[in-house]
Amino acid sequence: MLKPDYIAAYYNRALAYRDMGQFDYALADFNSSLRVNPYNEYALYQRGLLKQEMGDVQGGATDIASAKSTNPEIAKELERPTTH
Repeated sequence: MLKPDYIAAYYNRALAYRDMGQFDYALADFNSSLRVNPYNEYALYQRGLLKQEMGDVQGGATDIASAKSTNPEIAKELERPTTH
């Protein structure tokens, strides 16, 4: 069980669930992360993308717009290639 206020753990697990195609679990973890900090632009943006992938186009657009209102460059930040 994750600590209820450990935002990074919920966020990272949500990303993993999404990558595995377990969208309901991913959505639940993004929601848990956002309960602790409703203004986390990374969780909002990623949840928005997930909602759109799940068919909730309007809900996803709302989350993405909220994330961009806090951080207009969020899309560019999340599209950067990772180096290993």
